[in-house]
Amino acid sequence: MREPYFKIAYAVAGEGRGHAVKSLSIAAELQRFAEVKFFGGGDAFCLIRETEHDIVEIPCLKLLFRNDRVHIPDTLKYCGSRWLKRKQIIANIKEQLQEYKADFVICDFEYFVPRAAAKLGLPVIQVSHQVVLLTSKIDLPLRYWGNILKTFISSRLIIPNLNNALSVSFFSPPLKKSAEKIGVKIVPACIRGSMKEKVNKGGLAENHVLVYFSCPTFFWIMPILKLFSQEKFIVYGSDKIGMDGDNIEYKRISPTTFQDDLLASKAIITNGGHNLLGEAIYFKKPVFAFYVEGQFEQFLNTYYLEKMQMGSCIRHKKNFQAEFSEFLNKLPQFKDKMEGVNRCGSEVVAGEVYRHLTGKELPTEKSQADTLAMSLEQQ
Repeated sequence: MREPYFKIAYAVAGEGRGHAVKSLSIAAELQRFAEVKFFGGGDAFCLIRETEHDIVEIPCLKLLFRNDRVHIPDTLKYCGSRWLKRKQIIANIKEQLQEYKADFVICDFEYFVPRAAAKLGLPVIQVSHQVVLLTSKIDLPLRYWGNILKTFISSRLIIPNLNNALSVSFFSPPLKKSAEKIGVKIVPACIRGSMKEKVNKGGLAENHVLVYFSCPTFFWIMPILKLFSQEKFIVYGSDKIGMDGDNIEYKRISPTTFQDDLLASKAIITNGGHNLLGEAIYFKKPVFAFYVEGQFEQFLNTYYLEKMQMGSCIRHKKNFQAEFSEFLNKLPQFKDKMEGVNRCGSEVVAGEVYRHLTGKELPTEKSQADTLAMSLEQQ
């Protein structure tokens, strides 16, 4: 195998695990032609440092929560303290990019790295679900326009440049004309190769419901889930470990066990983070979704999940038991709607990056193998 001949700096938002998981799935494809070094903090740093990848820890901006919703004062205090130090943070990252001799920068909704890259004249491409909020015609009733505007402004403050940006999304609203002019594209959700390999091997039973919350906001549902005695629930995101009664098992988050439990599940309960919803749809796992108040992106994800008839979103906290029971009864209909989903965005993103770097199309793995075989025959 030939050595990578490009160096890519990959900046990842530290909020939740979804950004890191998506970035790892893309990095696996980028390694066909490049070396990848990650930059990130928070949850992203904690996850990526457990892999074989190199990651530089940097300060991150993130949301803070209280009582099932984003807590604005805490979030502003946390992010404001880092923003006030932005000049020094950006200067430090600039030195690290120079030391690494990066050729290209990919950014997944991270604030500091693209600004450091701009000072060095490095090309930057934005690859995130947040791009869809900035570049697409969102189909929502008028009463939500205020939330759309607030989310647009906050996302635009993070993302400084949208030229050639890639919007990673399991739903595909039409792009604005202004976005088309600057080369924005929508690509499918990114799926981990290790998960696709396990599915291809077969033999996965669907015998439980996976529960995952990225923040400790919705665990009030656990006593209600105990009432569904015929169902087994495997729960991630809590501090608890072990069995709780006969049908609930708490597990510590581990990339391997989480993947296995996701693939062996018949349905998923989760808050509306995009990456897990995208994986759930790809692997035909209907979702009962929650969203954190004040986190409009999660609401938008759950809105389109229901619109595409691939899952349900909680309507009223007091009616959770009845709503979840109805969801379980509709699993076959949800799965039928998911049958047409078979594209993975990781390969598409790698192809776009390769085209930016070389001006050429990325050869398929089969064509690369054929080329290698021909060269061996000629020796």
